[in-house]
Amino acid sequence: MVGYLTGQKIHDLDSELYFAFKNDISAPDNTQLRPYTYAAKVKLVVSDGSGSIPGYGKQKVTFTDIR
Repeated sequence: MVGYLTGQKIHDLDSELYFAFKNDISAPDNTQLRPYTYAAKVKLVVSDGSGSIPGYGKQKVTFTDIR
């Protein structure tokens, strides 16, 4: 993951990561979403289906400006 995030930043590209949030709660505020241990800006959050874990929805989060 560190290599992917670093490579995307070096090439000035956005990074896309997937998260699973419980279906009965909303996704956390964008300020709480982080790519691994880095800080970044959330560009886009998209629901990507129900996911494979019962009770959890899959979200694709696009990050920019990783530091």
